Amino acid sequence: MAEKEQSHRHSFEIKELKYRAYLTGIGEVFAFLIGLAGIIGGVYLLYSDKDLAGFSVFLLSLGSLVGAYLYRRKKVKNKDN
Repeated sequence: MAEKEQSHRHSFEIKELKYRAYLTGIGEVFAFLIGLAGIIGGVYLLYSDKDLAGFSVFLLSLGSLVGAYLYRRKKVKNKDN
C-alpha cells in the first residue's frame, strides 16, 4: 500500500513538473513575441518620422528583453552557488 502511494506521488510530481515546464515555455514565447512587437512598432514609428516616440519604444522594448535575460541569467547563476 505504501509503495502504491509512493508511485502515485512520483507520477503526480512528474506530471506537475512537465506542466510547469510547459507553462514556462509558453510564457517565454509570449514574452518574446510582445518584445518583438515592441521593437517592430518602434522601427515602424521611426520609419513614419516619429523619431522620439519610435526611438523610445524601440529602446524600452529592447532594454526590457535584455534586462529580463540578464536577470534570469544572474538568478540561475546564484541558484547554482
